[in-house]
Amino acid sequence: MLPALLEAGAGLDIVSHSDRMTPLISAATWGHVAVVETLLKAGAAVEKAADGDGGNCTPIYMAARNDHFEVMAALIKAGADLNWPVYMAARNGHFEAMAALIKAGASVDLPLFMAEQNGHFEVMAALITAGAGLDPITPPTSQ
Repeated sequence: MLPALLEAGAGLDIVSHSDRMTPLISAATWGHVAVVETLLKAGAAVEKAADGDGGNCTPIYMAARNDHFEVMAALIKAGADLNWPVYMAARNGHFEAMAALIKAGASVDLPLFMAEQNGHFEVMAALITAGAGLDPITPPTSQ
């Protein structure tokens, strides 16, 4: 059905009124890798965030949040930004997702803090092995 909708001109990056997501974000959220690949091939915006969330809820963020490894792989191949999703994967203890993001080049320092805060010791070990700094993270001071 999706190919027929795309052929008929369905909007790739249109935002749903009910959940404020694009079709690609929705497919990534639910782990529908074939739909994600079809939408990407048709030209869907890999970095388009859901409306009203400040730009954080991208397709790869939702795939990492929900531990959809195959979806993440398709989005990484399409050039998705890796740094916010690795934070979410470390926070939620999704080891395989986090490892794939690091292998693809994601930053490792802030995710270490989130893994520690949430007791994900296997994730912490992988981040340290990947080069995460062990210096404490100091929040910026306001003036």
